[in-house]
Order: sequence, then structure tokens, then C-alpha cells
Amino acid sequence: MAKTYKVTYKPYFNERIKPVAFHGEDMHPLYIQVTFDRKSIFFKSYYFDLFAQPKYAELETNIDQIKEQESRLIEYIIEKNADSFSLDKFSEDYKYYCTDLLDLIDEPFKDYMVTFFMDEGLPRYAGIVRAISDSLTAIQIVETFKDGMKPALYAKMIEHAVYYAPPYIPLVALIRKRHPKGLLSFPVFEWKQPETWVLLSIILKISFPEYDRMEVKRYVEKLL
Repeated sequence: MAKTYKVTYKPYFNERIKPVAFHGEDMHPLYIQVTFDRKSIFFKSYYFDLFAQPKYAELETNIDQIKEQESRLIEYIIEKNADSFSLDKFSEDYKYYCTDLLDLIDEPFKDYMVTFFMDEGLPRYAGIVRAISDSLTAIQIVETFKDGMKPALYAKMIEHAVYYAPPYIPLVALIRKRHPKGLLSFPVFEWKQPETWVLLSIILKISFPEYDRMEVKRYVEKLL
């Protein structure tokens, strides 16, 4: 009988690399070690790099959240390849399934807001979006405007977003519902789980009925 090997992994701070800034704190980059059949691979955490960006600072993103998401991703890939696991296949899958869909549409949604305000004859608001684009996520900008903008203008911006912007707002609602204490992140591996689409369908039906559910699904699939 052929011997079976267990896949193990661990996150660690790579002290061989000089510290980098992570929201006001210097720390060594977070790496992952994956071991199988007495061989190991080592690679930098995708989410460490991603969430070190300044726009995630005010969300109080922390290393524990990053480690938790890395664990969910790695466990997903291990289970997916349970019958034919290899480190090479793992590396390929990691690069694909880690990709954060919210990050992919963050800038396009900001571009939508700039265009909306310019079309409304409000270049000052467009300038505000441009000025804070690197330091806040799109949803933070949206929520800031909700608190400080005239309700009619805000409602119009949200209404037009259904037709002229990526479905960013309902996808944020999905992630906040699914992982209320986790990262503001919608990775590919999350989308690939059937229960995610079930929950998103419910959220769209109840909270965002103006969105066409199948159009949202097609948009996400196209991102992939």
C-alpha cells in the first residue's frame, strides 16, 4: 500500500527580509510554508501584501484576520485537490483562488463616482474622490458621503450605480454578512463555494432588489 502524506502549513514572519510598514508598524513580511511528501514550498502571503495598502488602514485590518483568511484559502485548496495533491498544483491554485474580487472593482467604482459627480456638475466632489482614493476604500468613501451629502444626491448616486458601476455595494454587503469580523475581501475561492451564491441571491432579493441577480453573477464570472 502506498504511503499517504498529510499536507501541513504554517504562517510565519520572514525575518530574513527587512521589515516593511504595515499601517504604522514595522514588521517582517508574512510568509506561508506548505509541506507535503517531505518537501516544502515557501511564499509571501498575498493578503499581507494586499492589506498593507494604505487604503485598508482605517479598517483596522490586522494580522490575525490575514492569517485566518490564508487558512481558509489553503484548506479550500487542500480539500479541492485531496485525491491528487501536489505542491506544484497548489502553487498554481493559490495564485488563482487568492485573488480579491473586491479589490479588483474598488478602483472602477471610484471611477464611477468621479464620473457621476462630473456629470452632475459637481467637480469638487469628484476631486474629493480622487484626493482620498489612495487612502480609503470605495465603500468607506460611499459611507462618508452618506453621512455628509444631501440625501437626494446620495440616493441618486446609489441608484445610478446599479446601471453604471460594478456591483460593489451588494458584494460588500455579502462579505460583511458572511464574515463580519473578517477582512473586507471577496476572494475567488469564496465565490467558488455554492453557499456564497445562495447567500448573495438572498441579499440581492431582500436588500438590493434593483439589481438583476443574474447580471451580478455574470459580472463576477467575467472577472474570473
